Amino acid sequence: DSYEKLEMSLLESQQLEESRKTSEDRLKMAVDGAKLGLWDWNIQTGLVFFSQRWADILGYTLDEIEQNARTWDLLTHPDDRESVEAVIEKHFKKESDYFEVEYRLLTKGGSWKWVLDRGKVIEWDADEVPLRATGTYLDITRRKQSEEALKEVNDQLESRVARRTEELEKTISTLKNAQEQLIQSEKMAALGGLVAGV
Repeated sequence: DSYEKLEMSLLESQQLEESRKTSEDRLKMAVDGAKLGLWDWNIQTGLVFFSQRWADILGYTLDEIEQNARTWDLLTHPDDRESVEAVIEKHFKKESDYFEVEYRLLTKGGSWKWVLDRGKVIEWDADEVPLRATGTYLDITRRKQSEEALKEVNDQLESRVARRTEELEKTISTLKNAQEQLIQSEKMAALGGLVAGV
């Protein structure tokens, strides 16, 4: 009887282990397929785990990146830092279920890459102070470049339309002036004919 219980327990352990491994494999495939970089931040200590994909996005190896929040500080574009911190702070105050923000990070080559950063506090202390947050990075540089190119084309089109509208308004104004002059000339001719008749 005790042997059977042990055997059942071992079988259940084996099934749980297989189930855990399958779940881990699925998660890895999903993260790899979506090309997501992962981070896990201990807010109290400042230590951050960055995944290899996170480093790859920026052209670094994991050995070249310090695993702490200061790394994020150093790599974030100065113009973006304040707005990103505001979004995260809003989440820390529980004003949002998670945070999502787009900003630029410095690559090893010295250029800037746009990332979509999504995260969530997963551990709070008894006083509702955030202890740990995890999230993902997605490289959205191509999308941002496309948006910028589209904006540039749109601005050019709007500029052309404005110029054309201005030219048309000038042409219409010139035509109205010519029409008024023609009407005035016709009035004068009619008046001249009337005066001559008198």
